[in-house]
Amino acid sequence: MPSSRKGASRKDEEKLTEHNTCDFENEFTMLQCKLVAEHNRFNVEGITSAQYNILDLLATNGAKTTRELADSIHTTLSAISKLTKKLIDKNMITQTRDTHDRRYMYHEITEQGHAFLQKAAISRHGIMNRIRDGLSDDELRQFANLCGKINQSLTGNME
Repeated sequence: MPSSRKGASRKDEEKLTEHNTCDFENEFTMLQCKLVAEHNRFNVEGITSAQYNILDLLATNGAKTTRELADSIHTTLSAISKLTKKLIDKNMITQTRDTHDRRYMYHEITEQGHAFLQKAAISRHGIMNRIRDGLSDDELRQFANLCGKINQSLTGNME
């Protein structure tokens, strides 16, 4: 492996890489903890990320069947049934049977579900504004680019 620094030994390069990895891991862990803390601060309802995805999907696309929800978020029918049951219990969504084919259940977001998503958006915008205030325009572009690359890396590993 060619050295990226003049006169640096392989051992020095390995130490530098270990140090950078440690710094990255520490900073990432701190960022993750702060984002989770912010999420928990506004999310007194205890909505999980999977439940949030269902709410967002219903708010964006309207009523969906259990099968459509499962296909959209790439999970099983039994998992969707558990998730929707909890959302129904929290009055975030409603569930109604199809009038023509009683095998189908439709799920629709409620006003309370919309209010939760609006509150989540306000919280997210507040976090984004605080991040934006601490970065220059160039740093924001770099951050957005890095977030895109990280999203691609994580998506590639999930499929």
